[in-house]
Formats: sequence, structure tokens, C-alpha cells
Amino acid sequence: MQLSPDVTIPYTLQYSAGIERQLRARTTLAVNFIGSRGYNMFRSRDINAPEPPTFSARPDPTHSVVREIESAGTQRTASMQVTLRGQMTKYFNGSAEYNYGIAKNDTSVIGWMPPNNYDLSLEYARADFNQRHRLEMFGTLAAGSTGNFGISASLATGRPYSLTTGLDQFNTGSANARPPGVPRNSLDGPGFANVDLRWSREFPLPAPDGRKRSATIGVDAFNALNRVNYSYYVGNLSSPFFGQAVAAQAPRRIQFSLRLRY
Repeated sequence: MQLSPDVTIPYTLQYSAGIERQLRARTTLAVNFIGSRGYNMFRSRDINAPEPPTFSARPDPTHSVVREIESAGTQRTASMQVTLRGQMTKYFNGSAEYNYGIAKNDTSVIGWMPPNNYDLSLEYARADFNQRHRLEMFGTLAAGSTGNFGISASLATGRPYSLTTGLDQFNTGSANARPPGVPRNSLDGPGFANVDLRWSREFPLPAPDGRKRSATIGVDAFNALNRVNYSYYVGNLSSPFFGQAVAAQAPRRIQFSLRLRY
């Protein structure tokens, strides 16, 4: 592994503009546009990869992969956020945010390497973290003597992933080649939906010295609907599991808590 002679530190330019309006007492609506540009992003390339057009031999046969870290990557993101927050009713307080975003780059992480080290024209595509639509909602309901109820919900479209042939047609030692003309991250992963719930109630405790003492019990349900949220799909055309999920996020979990204040 080596650094490119002209390697430099990446930097990001961020910009935003927005407007906020009060709809009524304690309730506001905000619309924001947020963008960023990433320059000199890190990426890796095998500078000793077999050369085109045959990709049959490495320039220096005494070495295998010579990974060079370059600061030649770029990244662009743009999103519009619409946020409603405040006291919706007498007993319910919360917020809801919808986000529409686009993120593109030509590098994943510093250790990422392209299939064809001599042609990066198809690497600039949707970023690994790009989710086109995302909706976040949370709030609390004060139910008097029965306690407080909280809810958090998230809905989102899937993240992209790459279609690969499962073949090492560039003789780099990695079977990450894509079909001709297919860019990086051309496939759409599964959507995401999650609901978390919480109930809590505070009980006063005897306080002979006049200081406030209380005990709060709570119950949390994470992924309360026990929905299967797949997190990784196979994009290898040579795999018998092509197009299938091989990983998922955590199932429903229940948590009990006790907090003492004295």
C-alpha cells in the first residue's frame, strides 16, 4: 500500500437555505434545502492491475496488488426537508420530518477499489448511503395518571447496491466485475420501516426531609411490530442467492427500566 504523490486532505463544502413559519401557538412548519460537495475524497486503486485490452499480465510481475490511496474522489448531496413540530393537541407533542435526498459519489470508503482500475467512468453513481425518501416521526402523549406514552416511527426507501457478475474478468484477484455498461449501485435494496414504543410512569416516594423523591418505571419496545428489515441483498449474478437477502436488522426487543430520583 502506498500514498499517491499528490494525495491531499479531503474537504467538504456545505450549504443550506430554509424558511420557517409558525402555524399556530407552539406549532411550526419548516422547509429546508441542504446540499454539500465533497472534494479530494479518498479512494484506492490498484496501480499494478493487469493492463487493457487483454488484462492478462501485471505491469510489474514481481508484485501483486499495489494499492495506492488517492484523493481524487468527488461527492455531491442534495436534500429537501419538510419538518412539522410542536404541540399538535392538548396532550400530544411531537414532530414529523420528510426528507427527499440524492447523494452521488465515485468512491465508497478509503479501502474501496473499482473493478476496472483503468476505467472509472461508471463509478460515479448513487452513494452507498443514499435513501431517496425518508420519513421520521416521534412524539409523546401525556395520559395523566396512566403515565406517558411515546412513539417513534421511521419509514425509508432502500439503499442501493451493485450488480456484479461474480467473475474476475480483469484478473485483479477480486470477483467484483460488473456487466458491461452497468454503473456502481444500480440495484435498489429493500425499504425500511420501524416503530418504537415507550410507556413510563412516575411514582412519588415518601420524603421526610421535604426533598422531592420519585421512582419512574418504563417499558420500551424496539421494532414493536417485529417487522423484518433486510439489510443486505446479494447482487452477484453467479450466486444461487442472487436477489435474496442474507442479513437483517434486530427483531423486536423489550426493555424494562427503573429510575430513582432522590
